[in-house]
Amino acid sequence: MKSLTVPFDEKDEAKTLGAKWDAAARQWFVPDGLDESLFARWFPADLVLASGGEGTMRARRFALLTGTVVCWKCRKETRVSTLLLRGYTEEDEDGIEQPERQDTVLSAILALDPATRKVFADAAPWMRPGHSKAREQIYLAAHCEHCEALQGAWFLSEPGSAFFPQSPQEAARLTVQWFHQPVIAEASPSWSSWTDWVEGP
Repeated sequence: MKSLTVPFDEKDEAKTLGAKWDAAARQWFVPDGLDESLFARWFPADLVLASGGEGTMRARRFALLTGTVVCWKCRKETRVSTLLLRGYTEEDEDGIEQPERQDTVLSAILALDPATRKVFADAAPWMRPGHSKAREQIYLAAHCEHCEALQGAWFLSEPGSAFFPQSPQEAARLTVQWFHQPVIAEASPSWSSWTDWVEGP
């Protein structure tokens, strides 16, 4: 049974999906037996994202990248964020850590260590758990700052999109915040030479 954070004006939608209200605890929750992913938009902000079985990457530092997209629903500009790793290690099938020296931009982030999740909560609150219908997974997804619509992730690494600039001028439009703290992430890596245009350690 998972508790939910449901705004008052969305309670009817949550109820229609099967969420229940605990009057004593004054809390919405997902009854046992229901698909929890249907309620991902109302999961608490500090949700420990579920493991999806992909590689776990470790790095000594990371950059929070923030760009903008036009929301597919309300057509307003909204922010989207992800992580850039300047090299990392990843365990192989035998549990031995293998170094990867290339820069990588993370997509479909399935899990993060608590300290890095807090960075997202504080610096990029528009990044919250969302459900991917295509992958049948819950991942850290951008939500429109105006209408709350989930923005998805597949187009963010298309050439010319927020996290695939085609020139140093386009790369300069990204906000880059470096955090000198360890990160553990379970996500899909995306390698590209454009990250050479990003300044930092």
